[in-house]
Formats: sequence, C-alpha cells, structure tokens
Amino acid sequence: MTVNISELQAIARETHDYVSEQFIHWFLEEQVEEEASMSDLVDVAERCRDVPMLLEEYLARETPVEDA
Repeated sequence: MTVNISELQAIARETHDYVSEQFIHWFLEEQVEEEASMSDLVDVAERCRDVPMLLEEYLARETPVEDA
C-alpha cells in the first residue's frame, strides 16, 4: 500500500498538483504515527499479559476523551 501511495505522491509532484502532494504527505505522516501508537500498545499489552486489567487502566489513562 505504501508503494502505491508513494507513486501517487510522485504523480502529484510531476503534475504540479501541490495540494494533492501535501495531502498525501499528511496522510503518510498520520500512518506512521498510527503505526507507532499501535506498536506501543502491543508492547504494553504484552507486558501486562498476566493482568489484563492493567491494559484497561492504561487505555483509560492514555486515551484522550473526545468531546461529544
């Protein structure tokens, strides 16, 4: 998937579609951030495997509350 996204970014640059290029750049940054977050969560889950409630506490503490 990343290869396809990178190809789209190259096409946007070649065709001087800077708005699309900027969007794709933002999208890729978000993907990297999400992968890092999930990797961190997996690490925490593995460390508290024997006490699953610790994972729930971690999520409650670390997950931002969204306004309704």
